[in-house]
Amino acid sequence: MKLIGSTTSPYVRKVRLLLSNTEYEFEELKALTPEGAKLLGSYGPIKRIPILKVDQLTIFDSTLICEYLLEKRGIQLSIEEKLNLKLIDELCDSSIMLFQQKIWKIDHQWENTFSKRLYERAFGVLKTLEELQSRRKLTELQEDWLYCVLDWLSFRSVYDWQEAHPALKEFYESSREIEKYQSTRLEQ
Repeated sequence: MKLIGSTTSPYVRKVRLLLSNTEYEFEELKALTPEGAKLLGSYGPIKRIPILKVDQLTIFDSTLICEYLLEKRGIQLSIEEKLNLKLIDELCDSSIMLFQQKIWKIDHQWENTFSKRLYERAFGVLKTLEELQSRRKLTELQEDWLYCVLDWLSFRSVYDWQEAHPALKEFYESSREIEKYQSTRLEQ
């Protein structure tokens, strides 16, 4: 089994957390460099990380990879669990697109309608996740995915999410020293 991805991607990190007790090869790929982008294209048409290679099977998309790994362990997620994971993925998707708008100087002030909608979506999802976390309604898997996104948001300084979301901030700060998060921490 081989996982291809970067050490800064929250999508790759959630897969690495699921693989923590599994033997696998990790191929680091810096997707934001021209060389990394070219290499990424050789693995598949969507040109995104992570990619999991298992025998002759190539799986792209972090959620599909996680579902595959969970199914191999005999774990089926309920619709409620999947919906909460989708919320976390939407937060990640919107935030990464906002980050890309900045670094590629497309709309670094987030003034166009598309950027404004992404920002509204991100903060709407943060509000919902704040409510779920304050009531302790997230499973361990959901908290793992959430931690990956919150840590990435802090690492990249995309926007200030902590002030308006005290339950998420408390979860994030109290989780930082947990071994599984330390062993997969983001690196430049």
